Order: sequence, then C-alpha cells, then structure tokens
Amino acid sequence: ASLSWTPRPLTALYVSAQRNFYAAQYETGFVPASLAYSPTSPERSESREVGARIREVEGLEFTAAWFQTRFTDKIDFVTLPSGTKAAVNSGSAESHGVELGANLRAGKVVPALEGFSLFGTLTQMRSTITAGVNDGNDSPGSPHRLASWGAQYDHRSGLWARVGCACRGARRRFKLLRAGTARI
Repeated sequence: ASLSWTPRPLTALYVSAQRNFYAAQYETGFVPASLAYSPTSPERSESREVGARIREVEGLEFTAAWFQTRFTDKIDFVTLPSGTKAAVNSGSAESHGVELGANLRAGKVVPALEGFSLFGTLTQMRSTITAGVNDGNDSPGSPHRLASWGAQYDHRSGLWARVGCACRGARRRFKLLRAGTARI
C-alpha cells in the first residue's frame, strides 16, 4: 500500500508499506539434484519507506528516502569450500537506511548540452541480524554505504548511451572507483 501527496506541483511526498515473500529455490529452478539446491524456508519481510521527489528547479531532480525492512527466515547465500553458493536461512534481520539522489538534465541549463544528463545516488544503510547467536552482527555481504554516479546521453532519434560507476563500502571505509581502478 502507498500514499502520496503533492504539496506543490513538482514536489511529491510518499509513504509506502508492503509485505514480501521470497523462495530461494528460484535460484536453482527447484531442482533438488542441483548442486546449488538447499532446502530453506521462504523468506518473509515487511518494508516501510517514506520519501520525497522534488523537481522545483527546471532540469534538476532531488530524491530522498528513509527505508526499513524486517525479515523473518532471511535467506542469505554462502559460498561453500567447493566454491558453490548455497542458500541458508539466517533467521531474523533488519535493514534500514537513507538514500539520496540527484539528476541534472544539462540541456535545461545549457541548451547546447541538450540530451545530456548527470546522475548520482548515495545510500547509507545498516543491515543486522536480530535473533540467535549472531544477534547484532551485520548481515553477510551487506555494505554500509552504496554510491553510484554517471552521465547519460539521449539522442532525439531514441538511441541513448550511459556511462556510470557504482561502489560500495563497509563500516567507516569507502572505496571510490575511478577510471576502473579502486582507490583504497
């Protein structure tokens, strides 16, 4: 369920809530003979999100959102010594965080740049196990920070091209990717 409100013509505020279901066997095609098959209980979760999208400045869009998801029978994938990934139920977990985004359509600022846009997102999040012997530990493989940025060109013929970069960081370290190399 979701609810949105437009307090100004180019500003939208929203709140949403949903219940989710995920069966890990989807990854293996439900084939018990598959090496990747691991019988697990279905993951269930409840998600909430509150956010805003603002387009009050011509050619510029800002987004901000707070989110929270609570999991039961959370499914994580672990790598076995053989290198095969297996699905396991890690119990209860919670993920929450904030995501910020911006998109600039450069042609609205400088007409000669019509079709070019710049975009970026930054997410600060935390995903923790909330029950059992690992209560309070980070969920496996969950970064604390995510970022993406790039540029896109949309030609009036309908063709387009996009160049971008994404990176993830853990705890207080954040790795920036430049020209395909990681700066640590």
